[in-house]
Amino acid sequence: MLVVEKLSVSLAGKASGGLSTLLVRRLVEEVSHGSAARVRQLVWTILGVFVTAVAGLYLLSERRERDTAAALEEQRRALDEHRQALDDYRRALARQRATTDSVLWAAAMEYERLRSELEVAREGAAPAAVVDSLRQALIEADRRTQALEASLARSQAALTRQLAAGDSARRRASAEVARLQAELERAAQAQVSPGLVDSLRQAIRDAEDQAANITAQLRAVSGVNLAAVAEANQRAVGLVTVFMGLRLFDGSGFAITPSGYFVTNRHVAQPDGEQPDSVFVTMADERFRVAAEVSAVALPGGPDLAVLRILDYSGAHVDRVDWSGTRATQGEPAALIGFPAGLGAALDQTRRVRTSMSAGIFSKVTPELIQFDGFTVEGSSGSPVFNASGEVVAVHRGSLRGATGLGFAVPIKLLVPLLPPEVKAEFGID
Repeated sequence: MLVVEKLSVSLAGKASGGLSTLLVRRLVEEVSHGSAARVRQLVWTILGVFVTAVAGLYLLSERRERDTAAALEEQRRALDEHRQALDDYRRALARQRATTDSVLWAAAMEYERLRSELEVAREGAAPAAVVDSLRQALIEADRRTQALEASLARSQAALTRQLAAGDSARRRASAEVARLQAELERAAQAQVSPGLVDSLRQAIRDAEDQAANITAQLRAVSGVNLAAVAEANQRAVGLVTVFMGLRLFDGSGFAITPSGYFVTNRHVAQPDGEQPDSVFVTMADERFRVAAEVSAVALPGGPDLAVLRILDYSGAHVDRVDWSGTRATQGEPAALIGFPAGLGAALDQTRRVRTSMSAGIFSKVTPELIQFDGFTVEGSSGSPVFNASGEVVAVHRGSLRGATGLGFAVPIKLLVPLLPPEVKAEFGID
């Protein structure tokens, strides 16, 4: 009986062990099948992400290449516009030279006519008074011819300098745009951060804006007969010299009436806000200073304007003045006549003071301020600023340090409250 029981227990134990082994094997097989599925799922997920990333980078690279190609094409068009503007300027310079030759030819013909009349009068034994009159007219015609030739030569020289300055500025702007484009291409090929690419694109846009501004200035200069503006007005411009103790200050200004009322800046007439000991004016193409007195000065905080009165004056004055304050328009041509750097750069070999002219555009126009963008406007405080029609529209006040060619002027209309009653009556303004 005992033996049977032991045998039964032994068989039961073996049956139980076999069943356990079978269950474990089945369990391992199920786990193995599940792990393989998860691994396969993970592999396919990683592969999908990789393919998506590669496709995204490819599309981004394609877009950058398209953007770069579009930017380069835009720059090519901008450079073509610069070249066209320069060609227009050269043609305008040729036209002005032709005008100059025509004017000089007319002056020479007048001189020859008077000389012939003088010879005829001498041969015909004309009265001495007639001969003297013709001789005086001949001398005056010769003087006018020489003055005209000198003035036109200065205007042409100013145009030539501005052409060279404009061309140089255009080349620098084009080189800067090309440099930035090269950096943008390298950045696109290297697949650098989008932030750097965006900063380069912004730099290119800024360079394009600067190049466009230079082009606008060149076009403005080419559209104005600067020689005519200079000939009509430059002799009305004068160099102001102010003495305060042992100190000397100078600036520019211009006569507005034949009787000698003369416009300049407050900071020229009263340096440092102090009353000067004496004031003198040397008119263009002259050697000698003439005494002047301060007639009116705008209050501190008001427009930077002053009115002088040249004593015993009878001479040139500006041709036209825009007292209405409506003849300066943003983007239109502008010109300035004055004495940059004051006395130091004004004297020629004969010790006469000679004006300089610069041209550009009105970049901003407000009732209180006119912004003038030109090539050479540093200094010249008190100089008249002209529009394309040769009208004085503003008085140059100063320039912004570090921004070559950017000048600020006071609209001439703000001068009206400072004018004496007789000057207002002469111009018919209230």
